[in-house]
Formats: sequence, structure tokens, C-alpha cells
Amino acid sequence: MADLSLRDISKSFGRVKAVAPLNLEIHSGEFFSLLGPSGCGKTTLLRMVAGLEQPTTGNFFLNQKDITALPPQKRNIGLVFQNYALFPHMTVFQNIAYGLEVLNCAKREIYTKVESVLEKVRLSGKRDVAIPNLSGGEQQRVALARALVVEPQVLLFDEPLSNLDHALRLETRGVIKQLQKETGITSIYVTHDQGEALALSDRIAVMSNGVIQQVDTPQELYFSPKNSFVASFIGRANFFSAELCSSCFGINSIDENEMLAVLPEEILIGKWMGSVSKVDPISKLSNDGKAKGKIMDVQFSGAVVEYVIDLLQQRVRATRSSTAHEAALSAGAEVMISIPQNIHRKVLREQ
Repeated sequence: MADLSLRDISKSFGRVKAVAPLNLEIHSGEFFSLLGPSGCGKTTLLRMVAGLEQPTTGNFFLNQKDITALPPQKRNIGLVFQNYALFPHMTVFQNIAYGLEVLNCAKREIYTKVESVLEKVRLSGKRDVAIPNLSGGEQQRVALARALVVEPQVLLFDEPLSNLDHALRLETRGVIKQLQKETGITSIYVTHDQGEALALSDRIAVMSNGVIQQVDTPQELYFSPKNSFVASFIGRANFFSAELCSSCFGINSIDENEMLAVLPEEILIGKWMGSVSKVDPISKLSNDGKAKGKIMDVQFSGAVVEYVIDLLQQRVRATRSSTAHEAALSAGAEVMISIPQNIHRKVLREQ
């Protein structure tokens, strides 16, 4: 296991600053994810850790040893690529054994280590199968086994599940999580998939435009975002201005430079039961802390139903468990919207 320190790391390509100066401490045995949209700098940062790119500024320390100038093969860091990078003319066993052969390990040692890792990734019955005859999920597990077999101090994952269908993604991420916990290898995982990062990680760094917006546990990121980008990217939060909070919901604790961030599952909705006399004909707001809106779209995804609601020309997303539904509300229906009084997740208006 290993501690990894990133100190004053930045990367520029000409005038383009791909990664702004940053400092990170990744703890021994931790599963740490870099999460953000395409082009945010997360893969560039991972490649610098691997030694495939040199930083413009800063240094990397592995167990307090400066590895910044070391080439990739001397860093004792494993890398699992997005496209697997397997040798198609070799068998599963030969692909996994390749790294050990490069290290000039004895044949008996190679055999023992490969057989052990094959069992861990559930591919013992595929040892002599050619790579083209494997499914995508099996190929990804071969790539994982090849990285694990050389016993790296740090294991890097570059969006390893993006080429798999949904069912295989869930299965393979379960394998990755289990193996990481069993081996205790310090791991850094790059992904743009919020659910994936939340499910796998001990901590997550959320990135945008080369800047780390927040580093925290999955729970803290989801329920206590530091700014509007994190709130929208992680939880797809709805944002309500101070004026809207006060006039619609009777919430007066939001300052003018703040917004209230409310997760879709926290929005309370129900059929509009008010009479015309209870509704302001101009603002269409009720007099009891509930706002009147109109459902514009309904999206059923199995476990949940998502509603897109027009509230004073602002789109509000609300989700409800489909199993709890007696009858789903339909597009065009008028609904009342309210926010639980214990919601106080405030973020700055501008970030």
C-alpha cells in the first residue's frame, strides 16, 4: 500500500491550461476517484500520475519519494485502460503473464501468480482462451488481472467501464471494488459517471475546467456540495433564488447572493387541490407555502419516475419512487410543489 502526494501540480498545452495548480493527498489503501465532465482535466491528471505526461509545474511523491522524473515503467504503478490494450494474438494467461515476463520472473512464480489472479477475477476457466473470443466484460477483467499481477503500489483506472453495457458495468464495477478492498492497493479511478464514482469511492475529487471544485466523501458531495457546479453535477439539484424561496415556499433564510439547492427526490409534489380564490392570478402562487406548477414531461426509468415541472418558467426536476405510486401524474397536470422545511443546502449564486 502507498500514500501518493500531488504538490503544486499543473499542466498546460501551449496557452491552454488543462489542469490548474492543485494539491492532493491520496491515502494508503484508498479508492479515490477523479470525477467530472469530458475535457475537465481528469484524464490528463491521471496520465501525469502514471508518467505518461510530465507536469508543467509540481511534483509527485509516492511514499514520500519524489517520482516526478521517473519513467512509467519505474514507478510501480499499474494502469487499466479504457480500451483494454490487450494482445489479441495471445491467450488470457499469456496476456496476464506478459508483465511478469518483462520483469524476468521465474516460470514457476509466473504460473503461481497468474493462476492466483485468474481466480480473483473469476476467469480460471478461460486461461487458454484467445482474447477475441471473450466478451467485453471478460476482456476488462483480463486487463484488470494484468495490472494486478505485477503487484503495483498504485493502480490507475482510466474510465475502464465506458465500453460496457449497463449490466456488465454493474457486474465489473463490483469486481473492481471487491478486488481493491481485498488487495488494499491505493487506487485512482477516472470517470464521468456520477453513480459509478459514488458507488466505488472512499473519496472523490470533482473537477471542472481543470480545477478541483471539491474533495470529499460521496455522502458529503451529494448532501453538502460546496458550490453550484458540484450540486448540479453530482445530484442534479434544482436551484431556487432567494426571491423564489420567499415568495413560493415561505423560506426567508437565503441571501441574495445565494441559492437553495434542492435534490429532485426532495421536491414534494401532489395534485393541485386549491381553488381559484386561493391562488394569486398573477404569480400563480398559493397562500400556504406551496407553489403551483405544471408537469411538462414524465420519464419512467423503472425504479423512479422523474417529473419536469414548469414553475414560473423555471424547470424543476422531481423524482418519486415508482413502487410508491398509486397512479403516476401525467404531462399537462397541475401540481403543487413544496420543499421540506429542514432543507437548508445553500450554495453561492456565482461560482
